[in-house]
Amino acid sequence: MSPRSNIAVPRPWFPIVVAAYAALAVLFVCVAYAQYALVQIPLNYPDASPRDAEFPTALYALMIGFGLCVQLGIVATTVLVSLVRWNRILESRSVRWLDVLCIAVALGGLMTGGLVIVRLQTGPPGLVLILVLFGLALLALALVLLVLRSLLRRAILLRSELDEVV
Repeated sequence: MSPRSNIAVPRPWFPIVVAAYAALAVLFVCVAYAQYALVQIPLNYPDASPRDAEFPTALYALMIGFGLCVQLGIVATTVLVSLVRWNRILESRSVRWLDVLCIAVALGGLMTGGLVIVRLQTGPPGLVLILVLFGLALLALALVLLVLRSLLRRAILLRSELDEVV
């Protein structure tokens, strides 16, 4: 496929792209701050929650790992927005970034399931139900992203065939 195609493809409106970048940056910083706060809680308040005394390490590790999955998803989404903005979405590297996004979402769903297992005995039933539903929603989102990935691969193939014809 040629890097520059003669086909004019409409690009997203620039203020929308800037707003998406700003929202993703704010979300990334908020998740990073939440991770920092999670690390500070056991250091500053070692006896704050006695019912979490059995699983503090697993609980904090799962929450920080989930935050890392969210941050990885934000980075992948930012790169995909950039690829759309510069009309490069129909290239093979966009499939790799979509793979990264799928993996991040699936890992987030699995970590939510791990959080359910850790909190099952000590958490209220409503919280456990919400976590189970959230984990299932993340896994369903990962499956939808895999379907979109196959559509993107098909579009890349069709685009390369079109470039050969033109």
